[in-house]
Amino acid sequence: MRFSIVIPCFDRRADLRTAIKSCLTQTFTDFELIVVDDASKEPLEDICNEFGDDRIKYHRNAVNLGVSHCRNTGIEHAVGQYISFLDSDDLYLPNRLEVIDHYLSDIANLQRIIFHRQHRLLAPNEAGPIAPARLPLDNERLDNFILIGGNFIQTNSFLVERELAKAIKFDVLCKRHEDTKFIIECWLASPSYIACNETLSIYHDFRLSSRLSKQNGFELLEPLLLLTAQRCSREAHAGFAAYASSEISFFQKPLYVLAAIWQAYRLGVTVPRCAVYLSRSVFGTTTVDGIIHKARILSLRFRHAFEERELQPQIRP
Repeated sequence: MRFSIVIPCFDRRADLRTAIKSCLTQTFTDFELIVVDDASKEPLEDICNEFGDDRIKYHRNAVNLGVSHCRNTGIEHAVGQYISFLDSDDLYLPNRLEVIDHYLSDIANLQRIIFHRQHRLLAPNEAGPIAPARLPLDNERLDNFILIGGNFIQTNSFLVERELAKAIKFDVLCKRHEDTKFIIECWLASPSYIACNETLSIYHDFRLSSRLSKQNGFELLEPLLLLTAQRCSREAHAGFAAYASSEISFFQKPLYVLAAIWQAYRLGVTVPRCAVYLSRSVFGTTTVDGIIHKARILSLRFRHAFEERELQPQIRP
């Protein structure tokens, strides 16, 4: 079997149904779909059974264990050559697996990590930016690519060769950016990758306080901070340390915050990014992130309105 897709889910019945449909409508069909129910209040097995597709495998946790544990359960049960992940509120585009298979088939040597770009929707019914904004440069370290410039590689946009994924697994103690920690650890164990320019999935990056990825706190970043300090490049660690310092109130540890941001600037983090980190520390992460989020949406609306105007036929008298 070529691919195993792992979907962790807690409740979200309607979202899960849509996510499964996005997998079953793939133009490439050699895959299995592993749904891991994290002790939802109402079991999700009936949602899986609705489709009558024996490629869907259902597993249910007796108690709620968290998304990383669910992904690890999927990894343990996977039989595909490559393991792919999909959050239950996100979507794959129909040609995703076909495009990935073509990339893998065109490479003579086994590549154990592959990722692509995705639509990052910032609000319901809003067109969003493409993430990551750029692809890595030739021979660019993956830790530098992600952590210095904030080039986003989210769970729905990467695949990992099965045995590598089983050797690394997700850190169940890492409660935020666990996908970043996982993909960097995979790369450290097998330092090569394929980066696809195609946009192949949709990530709903809405600002909802219920989403763990939107919760703040320096302590939630400590597992990834420790990894960068011990195993990543000096530049990558400085980039992430500056980001982590922005979650600390400037008025509690001003020298610590300034030192972390200054070190990041010296090692290649841009002035605008450093300014954002300092602003988050001074004015609060929720306030600054909310302003940036709204600014991005307004910028996209303006750009799309301008593009539509340019496409309209010119009416001449």
